[in-house]
Amino acid sequence: MKKRGFSLLELLVVIAVIAIMAMIAGPALYRLAPIQRLRGETQNMAAFMRQARLKAAGSQKPVRVVLNCAGRPCRLDMATPIYNDNGEVNEWARIPGSGHELARQVFARSEEAPPPGLPGGVYWVIFMPSGRTFSWPRPYSLDFHADDLRGINGPRWRLEVEHASGRVGINHIRP
Repeated sequence: MKKRGFSLLELLVVIAVIAIMAMIAGPALYRLAPIQRLRGETQNMAAFMRQARLKAAGSQKPVRVVLNCAGRPCRLDMATPIYNDNGEVNEWARIPGSGHELARQVFARSEEAPPPGLPGGVYWVIFMPSGRTFSWPRPYSLDFHADDLRGINGPRWRLEVEHASGRVGINHIRP
């Protein structure tokens, strides 16, 4: 009668093969971590923008999203208008609990220089209840990359907001 099972030698060979595969795959997976973190943060920002668009449509009030990268880390905030007696926007009130900080390694930039009076690294988009948008830069297009990937010309993601419809999209830009 034969006993079923594996010999010690067979088990050691399997363990050695697994160890070799892990040594080969480990560095590649380590390099992917910042890329996945960057992609995730870009997707989080797009979801934040979509939420603002839905909030504008649901409340029938404009909603402004400000991305402030002048300080570190970059910060997203959502606000609604406060009107004066003439029905003009007097100021913007931050919506409580709507803030979001991007991971410290994520960097956003626009190809355009900021307008006079706006510090560098501050970008905004206003979602109207009708679906249209107003923004800086116009058109609203931001490239995201990771600080630790800049030196090797790493991947980038572009977040875009269509002005006519307010749709938010992400495009992968290959280096």
